[in-house]
Amino acid sequence: MADLTDLATKAFYLGVGLASYAGEKAAEKVTELQAQAQDVAAELVKRGELTAEESRQWVDTWVKTGKPPTAPPPQPPRQIEILVADDDDSPQSPA
Repeated sequence: MADLTDLATKAFYLGVGLASYAGEKAAEKVTELQAQAQDVAAELVKRGELTAEESRQWVDTWVKTGKPPTAPPPQPPRQIEILVADDDDSPQSPA
C-alpha cells in the first residue's frame, strides 16, 4: 500500500511540475510575442502609418489573439488645401 501511495504522490508532483513548466514557457512566449509586436508597431509609427494610440491598440490585439492583425486600421484620406497667390507681381502667361 505504501508503494501505491508513493506512486500517486510522485504522479501528482510530476503533474504539478509539468503544469508549472508549461506556464513558464507560455509566459516566455507571450513576452516574446509582445516584444515582436511592439517592434513592428514602432516601425509602423516611424513610417507614419500608425499613430501612437493606434499602435497600442494594434499591439494589444496582436497579443490577445496570438497573431498580427491583417492590416493597420484604415485612416481617412488627408485633405490637402492648395493656396494660390493672387499677386499682381506674378508673371502671367500670354493669352
